[in-house]
Amino acid sequence: MENKMFCYQCQETAGCAGCTKSGVCGKGPRTAALQDMLVWVTKGLSEVAVRMREENQNVPDEGNSRVVENLFITITNANFDDEAIIRKIKETLEMKREFAKSLSGMEPMSPAALWDDAEHMEEKAKSVGVLSTEDEDIRSLRELITYGLKGMAAYLKHAAALEAKAENRNTAEGKRDTAAFLEKALAATLNPALTAEELTALALETGEYGVTAMALLDEANISSYGHPEITEVSIGVRKNPGILVSGHDLYDLEQLLEQTDGTGIDVYTHSEMLPAHYYPAFKKYSHFVGNYGNAWWKQKEEFEAFGGPILLTTNCLVPPRDSYKERLYTTGAVGYPGCRHIEAGEDGKKDFSQIINQAKQCPPPVELETGSIVGGFAHNQVLALAEPIVEAVKSGAIKKFVVMAGCDGRAAGGCAAAGGRRGCRRAGRGGGAAPELTAPWGGGAASMADIDRAGLARLRMMGEADWAALPDGGAAEGLPARLARSARTADSLEDFYARAKTKRYPHARLRRLALAAFLGLRAAERPPAAPYVRVLGLSGRGRELLRRMKETCALPVVVKPAQARALDGDARALFEAEARRTDLFGLCFPTARPCGLEWTRRPVVKERQG
Repeated sequence: MENKMFCYQCQETAGCAGCTKSGVCGKGPRTAALQDMLVWVTKGLSEVAVRMREENQNVPDEGNSRVVENLFITITNANFDDEAIIRKIKETLEMKREFAKSLSGMEPMSPAALWDDAEHMEEKAKSVGVLSTEDEDIRSLRELITYGLKGMAAYLKHAAALEAKAENRNTAEGKRDTAAFLEKALAATLNPALTAEELTALALETGEYGVTAMALLDEANISSYGHPEITEVSIGVRKNPGILVSGHDLYDLEQLLEQTDGTGIDVYTHSEMLPAHYYPAFKKYSHFVGNYGNAWWKQKEEFEAFGGPILLTTNCLVPPRDSYKERLYTTGAVGYPGCRHIEAGEDGKKDFSQIINQAKQCPPPVELETGSIVGGFAHNQVLALAEPIVEAVKSGAIKKFVVMAGCDGRAAGGCAAAGGRRGCRRAGRGGGAAPELTAPWGGGAASMADIDRAGLARLRMMGEADWAALPDGGAAEGLPARLARSARTADSLEDFYARAKTKRYPHARLRRLALAAFLGLRAAERPPAAPYVRVLGLSGRGRELLRRMKETCALPVVVKPAQARALDGDARALFEAEARRTDLFGLCFPTARPCGLEWTRRPVVKERQG
């Protein structure tokens, strides 16, 4: 069956192989095709820009900006607005046409540089996507380079937003040099003569320039807002109406804070915007009150609960519910059909008055949690604490450093932004704070690190047949032999993942396999149907649902320990297996939990607040 689309640029791609029907991110086949088209025509514009430099012509800054913005638009979860993408394609073709007039000629150049038929862009899009490169190795290298350039474009876009500030003019030339490489590399992905070795070298060079672009952004942020400081950020709410800001654009946030100052409106960050609280310049705003909610992928529930307007400044937009779409605003490279988009004026400034006016008519946010989180451990802050950190390492007080970067994914191990920051704390992986993942029966903190050796010991005892018997054990692909060999040669679970990983079995999938092995799960032991319903927790409203469920559900409903003991047959066998695995979980704590807790615990009850 022919694919409706193909995209594999993010970690959430379907089956870790590629989205072929619709994007896990929420984009449909038409949007995916238009994004492919935008990337392709941007490569064509880049090739023209490269030729201009070869002929000793200056490429106008608006050309560099166009390439950067176009790539940003195609980053995952950035822009789902087909009409906006079509406009960018047409504008790019027009700019390429104007730039080409200055060249001595257009031959020999790639089809992307020569193509100019906006009326048939959607038909053309079918032949310019990822799979248009037949050789898998060449395709992978081209896409690796392209995705690296997309990340670089994001850095450059944010640095450019701050470039107009007087103190940041020194970044302009560095940005132009980096943009020139970006365009050269984009054009190179069109060259059929480049070998895998040459593309590999270009990928490495892309990484080097990526660091340069990151440094430019760091310089722009610091010169504008100061060095980040260790800061405690509230995660509760106040009683004023609020505006919620997500994304990464600090200049957008600054303008919003200036325009809301003295209005009685509080401003909260969400997910990726959390680090803004660490910059000294933003601490002067008394109405910049804290962070609301968790990670980007919890937008639907958290944006619903917030009740006020939401401003998306960059990517990580989840297709919104109709219930809050009229409160959702986009700006910059972000876009979604039906949501209001705020453009910058000729002076580069943005007018957020419509967001402010709407906020005044909205109730205060619904409180999701209370307390605070601590962050701000940027490079300058860490270096300032270098001496006590070194002493803590020597004494054993610090045993591990965790580097967190990028957007946190739903898979285990995502540790960026608000959600990842919280998740790392709970899993005992970062921040220097005590882990906060507690057992359902209360007390203590769990960490898989405490049973790493025990887990590896179990894996070393497994033969090929044992691996093949696991759920998703990869028997059809010959994986069990690789898993058995990797387990016997690894000196830690992380080493096992590194040795055993394949394209189809990345770290996340291997972790699930290792956990299944440790718990003694077997594919053949899966019951054909659920033998009972287990209630682990409920709210006040859940009590009523539970009462109704007991009256209508054909399966036993286990709420109390006595009901668990009354199970028999397959249901009893499954519960006993579940209990034994909880006993193993009890070993994840600094002080091991006793066995048998599954037979005594009751559901957690959380009464409705307010």
